[in-house]
Amino acid sequence: MNSDFSIQQKWGFGMAPVKPGVQSQRVFSASLLHDFLISDELLSAARMALLPDAISTLKGLFNRVHRADQWDWFTVWIQLSRPSPNNDAPVIARTLTALRRAVISNDPQAQVTHSRHLRGLKVHEMLGGFVRDEPLKDPAENGYVYILSTRESPELLKIGYTNRDVITRVTEINRATGVLIPFGVRALWSVKDAPGTERRVHDALAIYRVRQDREFFKLSSREAFKVIDQLIG
Repeated sequence: MNSDFSIQQKWGFGMAPVKPGVQSQRVFSASLLHDFLISDELLSAARMALLPDAISTLKGLFNRVHRADQWDWFTVWIQLSRPSPNNDAPVIARTLTALRRAVISNDPQAQVTHSRHLRGLKVHEMLGGFVRDEPLKDPAENGYVYILSTRESPELLKIGYTNRDVITRVTEINRATGVLIPFGVRALWSVKDAPGTERRVHDALAIYRVRQDREFFKLSSREAFKVIDQLIG
């Protein structure tokens, strides 16, 4: 039987690598904003002229982390040193919007106010790690609880834990025999007791479990996120 169906994707949703040209532009923008945030003096006129576009680029990256709806969102999240997707990321994006307006309108007082806010959120440290390709050290002590799914089956979730690097764990899962479409990370929590937390999560979502001997659950990632986020706090 002939079929036109084929799997083209090589990466799980959210985990696609960034094209070199795109990454180069992002690094330039991060470097420019980083220098602006840590400098006691204004940048040169030429660099200030480039700053609004740089801020727009970085705002887009933090929004990407918050929305988790693009093929490289998890890659960007790691590169930006893992800002909280539902807390820090949207606040940073809004503050960057305000800073961009202040730069365009040449309002020094507003620029100082918004820059201080961003430094308080450690955005300058995130950008420094982004530029150096050295994300800040992960504060997790023991591991992670994660939600995985494919773009094609977004409501069939694999919810588990790992005490190692999450990318390594997901790569192992995707290499397993029988995995046709790669899994991608939909959400992630740093926890102290990963095995114990996983058990509590599985108990809380028991009514959605597909099979008792598997880590698969039938519900939307948004619903699962709410339950797990309330459970973990």
